[in-house]
Amino acid sequence: MCNYNIVKPMDDNVNLDSLFKPKSIALIGAAHTEEKLGGVILKNLLKFKGSVYPVNPKYSELMGLKAYPSARDIPEPVDLAIIMRPAAEVPEVLRELAGKTKSVIIASSGFAEIGENEIQNEVIKTGKEIGVRILGPNCMGIYNPSHRLDTFFLPDERLKRPKKGNVAVVSQSGAILSCLLGALETSNTGVSKAVGYGNAIDINEADIYEYLANDKSTSVVISYIESLGDGRKFIEKAKILSGEKPLLILKAGKGVSGQAAAFSHTGRLAGKYEVFHSILRQFGIREVGDFDALIDATKALAFYPSVSPLVATERGIERGSNRVLIITNGGGSGVLAA
Repeated sequence: MCNYNIVKPMDDNVNLDSLFKPKSIALIGAAHTEEKLGGVILKNLLKFKGSVYPVNPKYSELMGLKAYPSARDIPEPVDLAIIMRPAAEVPEVLRELAGKTKSVIIASSGFAEIGENEIQNEVIKTGKEIGVRILGPNCMGIYNPSHRLDTFFLPDERLKRPKKGNVAVVSQSGAILSCLLGALETSNTGVSKAVGYGNAIDINEADIYEYLANDKSTSVVISYIESLGDGRKFIEKAKILSGEKPLLILKAGKGVSGQAAAFSHTGRLAGKYEVFHSILRQFGIREVGDFDALIDATKALAFYPSVSPLVATERGIERGSNRVLIITNGGGSGVLAA
């Protein structure tokens, strides 16, 4: 029997402040150079307001911070631990974190998305045993500009971070998250929070929706989805969120080849798009057709989040609000805008 110092498990309705607004962070797999991903993350964390504890047994100091040989050697509990180590090492790292943290981001890849289901299942089991919430694996993590929290493994020159604003970005894919943030930065649209959740072995889109529904700094939520683990929970939380503030969803994996690609990306089955689409329509949850439409709608709603656009229903097109004025210098442009 394992002799862990177990923290009390958190239920599905847990407040995820330890993930989005931690006061202290441990980085397991920190590196001394930005040539390594652990070094990029550590440099980003140097801007963080709270305490940072780099973990690497090869160094006593990293980027001016005292380094620790293992997670067990960190002198106090931390709100958030970030793991950037090979997949095979992650279960043991989690065991070292028993009683040390509330939330964990596993940025590493090499799990179910490449067929390593056994390792991923061990991570799931260990996370439950030690009572932590897990974001990932195979994920980008969290960006919260108002908290100066940036767990991304991409340097600024590769990904320009948007300014602080009122749009929350939720993405299953790290690459799409990067594209969305780049497009928002270019369009001068600010971000309240951004999260890439990857394989979603624990914290998924529904948990994040629940948190963002009560997040006062967020007025608009955009979400890129490839697959769902729990469809009922997704609909329940999406309904709650869309009742509080605009939620725009971009769904990938619409065709057979896209569904296969989605599974190879995160190890989660995408399901039939037609079912997903009809359920969104049934519950009045907004879906956009492509990336450009998502960015355009996001920018509009970021400035005017209370405006309800025209909505497609089974009876046709209904007006959600009559407070939109369109001015053009050509009739065709007006027709397209309407």
